[in-house]
Amino acid sequence: MDLKATLIQIGALTVGESVVRDTWPIDNAVAVWNYDWVREDHSKGMHDFKYATSLLESSIEAVEHYIAAHP
Repeated sequence: MDLKATLIQIGALTVGESVVRDTWPIDNAVAVWNYDWVREDHSKGMHDFKYATSLLESSIEAVEHYIAAHP
């Protein structure tokens, strides 16, 4: 699943990639932080590809778990 689409689905991010300031469970807040960190990195994850990939994968997993628990 695409992290951006998932964050939009839960209302944490707008389609234009603006972060929605709100109160979220910690895993969702971390997912938004990780997404924004990789997006703003300007190296497109190439600076530390394995770390960026790990951040995004764990963020997707956390948000998918949240969605499954809150249908």
